[in-house]
Amino acid sequence: MMDEWTLRREEESIREQVRQSDDLKRKRFYELCTEKLKDPDSFAALAWSLPVGLHHAYLGNWSKLGLVWVVFVVGLFLLALEQFLIGTLVILLVLGMELHSLFCSQLIVMARNNELMKKILRDL
Repeated sequence: MMDEWTLRREEESIREQVRQSDDLKRKRFYELCTEKLKDPDSFAALAWSLPVGLHHAYLGNWSKLGLVWVVFVVGLFLLALEQFLIGTLVILLVLGMELHSLFCSQLIVMARNNELMKKILRDL
């Protein structure tokens, strides 16, 4: 993942390209961005759901959401089979991945939004 400075520089570069576009293209770009860009604060609030992974659904990362659920259920299943050490480690792995999403929420959403803005700009 890129650092914040690189992401902000990339975002500014995209916005500069948009400013240089004609009025119609610029208007359409901002309309599409308003519809599709995600809010980092909403992502962070949903990341507090930790093992549930609602923040992945917010960004449309369905495969990541499915992976989190499957691994978490495997951990619960291992606990039910009295494999306490392995089950606990699996659940802690999920929590670690989810805590990363929580603490890096700003950068995750910024990177996703930059990719989306580049795609919108290319498609116009």
